[in-house]
Amino acid sequence: MTPLQTPDLSIVLFACDHVPTFHGCVHAARRARGLAESAGFSVQSLVVMHAQQARVASWCSDNLDASWEILTSGETIGSALRNAAAGAARGRYLAWADGTDLWSANWLLAGLRGVISEGGIWHPEMLLTYSGDHFSTEGMTFRLFSEADGEVEALLSADTLPTGFLCERELMESFPFPEEDAARGLGEVERWWHCNIASAGQRHRIMPATFHYRRRFWHELAKGETHWRMRERMGSITWPADPSPARRAAGATATSAASA
Repeated sequence: MTPLQTPDLSIVLFACDHVPTFHGCVHAARRARGLAESAGFSVQSLVVMHAQQARVASWCSDNLDASWEILTSGETIGSALRNAAAGAARGRYLAWADGTDLWSANWLLAGLRGVISEGGIWHPEMLLTYSGDHFSTEGMTFRLFSEADGEVEALLSADTLPTGFLCERELMESFPFPEEDAARGLGEVERWWHCNIASAGQRHRIMPATFHYRRRFWHELAKGETHWRMRERMGSITWPADPSPARRAAGATATSAASA
């Protein structure tokens, strides 16, 4: 495939600063891409990063072959990076992943078949999170999604959908990511975009038997424990085991300090 050709799908990976985690993201994307290509689909593969990510840029230079394109942006704000990526993508369809996420092998092929036959914005059926310690249940959660999670009312009341999705690229041109404004609390641009899309009559769809996996770092566990516990009480998170009292206390302390 030459740069002038229009691929069926563009996959976009937003690089994270933790190189081993991003290595896993790329590996999972390669595997999912291979299944889509074996079914006859052409795929553009794009990594997006900002100029300050020198370590991951070096890793990409050493480990990615010519099938990958690198977009380095002067932007560091998530919404601006996403809009820049949408502008660089050439595929008829577009799939996103944050650098902390991994796709199940069947995700791209299943999502492509869904969007081609039925349209809409496709999300995985399950999100599983894990920490850096694979021998501990701390940080491990799982969440099953339904299409009710993509209704406007649900999206306005909670962050009900994962960040990764697959849709027609033209949607990104018609509905760019909104500009972040931390002072007004408008930082969750994926959720905001999900709301805008649903409000415009576009339908969020769930692809059965597909998974996204997400790495949660220790500082996220400490700072976010209270938030995730609240979501658990709301029914959106299931924990396989109770986190340690020390970690819960750390989360409560961090949250209290942040809100002081």
